[in-house]
Amino acid sequence: ETKPTPPTPQQQANAFVVNHYSKAFALAQRYGDTRNAINALYNVLAEYPQNDSLLYTLSYLYFENNNSAQAVLVSKDLLTVNPEHLGGLEIAAVSYEKLGIKDKALDAYESLYLKSTDYEVLYKVAFLQYDLQRLGECNTNIDILLKHPNADTLKVYYTDANYYAGFIALQKKDFPLALSCFEIASNNVAYASL
Repeated sequence: ETKPTPPTPQQQANAFVVNHYSKAFALAQRYGDTRNAINALYNVLAEYPQNDSLLYTLSYLYFENNNSAQAVLVSKDLLTVNPEHLGGLEIAAVSYEKLGIKDKALDAYESLYLKSTDYEVLYKVAFLQYDLQRLGECNTNIDILLKHPNADTLKVYYTDANYYAGFIALQKKDFPLALSCFEIASNNVAYASL
């Protein structure tokens, strides 16, 4: 029977440091001290820079504290390590949007939708496409949302999709369609369904 190789003194020292800063992180979180939680997390990340859980935690801490630029930077590193990380994509998308970088936000939301097929994400994609005047793509996605089998019961936290369809129709000078879309949207506004 083979015995495991005992850890080297350097490995023991590294384990001690990681354990110490992990405890410091937990304490800082417990007391709501974000600055020291982030500091402790950086010390653990120094040992494990490719750990997607640590990167996600750091990006989330930045996001939660309205540090959108840092949240984007960390989420980009996270997505380099794990391109399939849905949480990292979501943090990147929302943070880009908060920074007003709508084209990058749209790219991140589109990637998130392709990986999750979440209708709320598709709604956000259509919303940003409308803002960026990508009306053809926006209209296509609104059609997909309105044709969803559960379109009558789907709920989102934004305005009714018919509202955006109405604006697109207005820009195309299709006034009867615009009026119809706005009427449908106004009837749905109380419960914000699709």
